[in-house]
Amino acid sequence: LGMSLIAGCALTPQSYDERVAAGYAAVAITNDTATTLVIGETISKDDGRKVLDQTRTAREALDVASSLSGQVGEDKLTSALGILRAAQDTLCAKNETDPNCIALRARSQP
Repeated sequence: LGMSLIAGCALTPQSYDERVAAGYAAVAITNDTATTLVIGETISKDDGRKVLDQTRTAREALDVASSLSGQVGEDKLTSALGILRAAQDTLCAKNETDPNCIALRARSQP
């Protein structure tokens, strides 16, 4: 019971490594949402590709950030998360009320 309760709680990432890990998780959630919206024909394949390109760039920035520390790492992490937020905005700007976008916003706040 204890572990399932902990697993169900949304904890805000605190440490640098936790925030990097949350960034990777948010990239995966964003990619899954893009795929779902393309399959459901909510967005075009071209728009889906644009989002995947943005999340690929965010993931690459997270890769760099994960190898850094201090202010340089923080700056790269901030940049990566900004790219990710832009991808999410691109994905859901015209679909804010879509349940997939609502879930994305709720689940991917690194």
